[in-house]
Amino acid sequence: MDKGMFKDAMIGMFEFDLSFVYLKPDHVLLHKWVALNNPGGEDYATIQAYLKLSISVACTGDEQVQIEEDEGPEDTVPLMSPSLNPSFYQIKVRLFQAQDLPALDAAIGFIGKDKIDAYMKLDFKGKKYKTSTETQLKGGDPVHWNKEFWLPAQLPVLAPKIELKLMDYDAIGSDELAGTLQLKTKEIIEDKHGENGKFVWKNIYGAPLGQKNSKAQQMMNNDPEYASEWKGRVLL
Repeated sequence: MDKGMFKDAMIGMFEFDLSFVYLKPDHVLLHKWVALNNPGGEDYATIQAYLKLSISVACTGDEQVQIEEDEGPEDTVPLMSPSLNPSFYQIKVRLFQAQDLPALDAAIGFIGKDKIDAYMKLDFKGKKYKTSTETQLKGGDPVHWNKEFWLPAQLPVLAPKIELKLMDYDAIGSDELAGTLQLKTKEIIEDKHGENGKFVWKNIYGAPLGQKNSKAQQMMNNDPEYASEWKGRVLL
């Protein structure tokens, strides 16, 4: 087969000005995400990939900074080409109630009844939010949170998903993760989760209740794509 038949195709690029880097503290751009796009393509305004890099620029007499592994907090704001022309939005997420949640603990004072002390954690762009903790008995009435969060977002998408985790509060020890649901940021902005803010039910999925402290349980509780058990639903 003739290798000349195949040509490399550019997926995306990002251009740096040396003076931009040199004017940074210690003349270094350290552990920074950049958004790559193809300015010559038809979809030039679409992010094709993200790349994390470090660049050091040194002139004669400068002390060059040693670039080491990144062990600091995750940087969630990448550099973007002006051709991407981002649009900015506010996403409002309100959690009203939840039904049929898994009962994970024995309910003191209720013979033969199990319960969950339920709250939701929301994770978006590295920031974390949570609702109040409300108790639901097995087969009992829904829990009501009525909690609203305002999330800054933009297109092209920098944070592709909003993650909502169902937690069980434990007075002793660590709180237990029961399941997760994920919302795609772009679909929310494009109004695919509900017409102009209408109510919508979303299902929570996780690991079967019989699995305890295993890698499979952690994977299924953290990612609904791998989950095998329905853990209730949330009205939002």
